[in-house]
Amino acid sequence: MLTYLKEGYSYTGLEILEDEGHEVYLTLEVVKQKDNLIIENRQRVEDLDALTKAIDKQAPVFVCINTAAVLTKRLEKSGEGSPAALVNQAFPNLDHSNFYYQILEQRDTSVVTIARKETVDTLLKRLKEQGLQAFSIALGLSTIRSLLPYLNEPQIQTAKWQLDIQEGQLHRFSQETTSRSYSYNVNGLSLTKNDVLSFSHIVGHLGQNVAANNFDGLLQSIRSKFQNQRIFQKGIRFALVFFVVLLLGNFLVYQHYFGKVGELNTSLEANGSHKSALLELTESVQAKRERVEMLQKSSSSTATAYLDALAASLPNSVLLEGMTYQPLEKTIQKDKPILLEASSMTVSGISKDSKIYSDWLETLEEKKWVAQVETLDFDYSSSNASQFTIKIDIHVSR
Repeated sequence: MLTYLKEGYSYTGLEILEDEGHEVYLTLEVVKQKDNLIIENRQRVEDLDALTKAIDKQAPVFVCINTAAVLTKRLEKSGEGSPAALVNQAFPNLDHSNFYYQILEQRDTSVVTIARKETVDTLLKRLKEQGLQAFSIALGLSTIRSLLPYLNEPQIQTAKWQLDIQEGQLHRFSQETTSRSYSYNVNGLSLTKNDVLSFSHIVGHLGQNVAANNFDGLLQSIRSKFQNQRIFQKGIRFALVFFVVLLLGNFLVYQHYFGKVGELNTSLEANGSHKSALLELTESVQAKRERVEMLQKSSSSTATAYLDALAASLPNSVLLEGMTYQPLEKTIQKDKPILLEASSMTVSGISKDSKIYSDWLETLEEKKWVAQVETLDFDYSSSNASQFTIKIDIHVSR
């Protein structure tokens, strides 16, 4: 993630050389996917203005300078020497303060490449004016060292150079341009002659295989500028996306809970209305319950008094089976009021002596609390017993 944030996974190689006195730009776009490198695009551009359209400005650009201003020499190694000593050996009396150099060191030989600082700085400035920020620079053939272990052919043709390779080392090289097309298989990738130096430049960066040079400060500066600019741009985009998502999430959550609050308010209002109606109904039921309880207490007390009076008047030959105080006027029906005969009671039983039974009825009719005695049913159940049911109407005031 840190590599993506600083550099991304797309890299652009740019080789600058000269053809018949004018600059030519060879571009190569390489994408890194799951530790594999894939070549996405390659172009040859002969105009600097058109170059800006051919290159992804968001991708790091690896610039390889191969113009006539770049000088290259091969040295036979005679022992260990510092990079500055090798430069002095290849180019005696060179003022190092005015030149950039890069050295390809091998087992038996060294390849020293130099270019005026003014030339390189001017070229980088021109690219920057076109909106192209260089990420790395290389001079001449210096970057080929990262690709030598993967080249299996004895001769390799680049856009400007013909290279002789022996035992994995650059043995000889000469400037040679040709219109003939060349294709090389490098670890499964197909490279053309125009791709070789740009691809080796990118591979060298990924493998941390950089040739010795005296412009590390320049490389650090241009890389830091590119990385800082990319981090800033990605950070701004990430922040914008983050805040948009955050605001959208807050809006959706707010809408969700706002809807819930609306539903709760509506439910609360409905419940309030229902609660008021329920309270009124409860009060009404409570009042009726109290009234019923009072009536029940009163009727229970009255019924007990009538029962006592009835039991006191009962002859020995009359046996009671049941009594109903305030019997139903009609059978109970759904959704219909229950009607009671409030001032009456029904009594049923068995009489063993019809004469005594008749006298008992007459005695009941003479009671002050009895308004009327009515025979509802009388039937002989045997020769000496009768089944009866009578209704006793009670004076309301007594």
